[in-house]
Amino acid sequence: KIPSFFVGEKMISEKNIDENSVSNMDDIDLMQTQKATPPEGESNPFFDPNAEDKINKNNDKKFISSEQLNDIYFAFDQHKIDKSAKEILLKNAEWLKHNPFLKIKLAGHCDERGTNNYNIALGERRALYVKKQLAFLGISENRLFPISFGEEKPTCWEGEEKCWSKNRRVQFLIISD
Repeated sequence: KIPSFFVGEKMISEKNIDENSVSNMDDIDLMQTQKATPPEGESNPFFDPNAEDKINKNNDKKFISSEQLNDIYFAFDQHKIDKSAKEILLKNAEWLKHNPFLKIKLAGHCDERGTNNYNIALGERRALYVKKQLAFLGISENRLFPISFGEEKPTCWEGEEKCWSKNRRVQFLIISD
């Protein structure tokens, strides 16, 4: 269904010209349109709600790393975890069950290999995979907020496998208001 604010826009096209009529294309302004405005009370998806600074910005949120929540590490170019990472995930899930009011940011990270866009997508797949596994283990999805940093926030900067393996992770950060 087309939103109603598109319905008000009228555009003349070649389909509107009778094939048998002899008309001069110069007589038709193909860009003739009427301004389309959404009806009162209907939102316009193209409107930037922050243009007039109407959004309440909450800059007070902080992200806290907990010694009780360990990072989950991944193999090169993978978003699924191995047996040792599953054990860490189980421990993290158990701790989250004992702290049911905490909200967690799942930050997906990658090593520096690959393009920025690819690494952002891979970091997101990693974070979403961890969220899915935690939900399977009984953690409410409403508490889990996946995000990807791709290769932008490494913990190690050396260009070797020992270092790259430390950067391929999902980090658990507690959201504090």
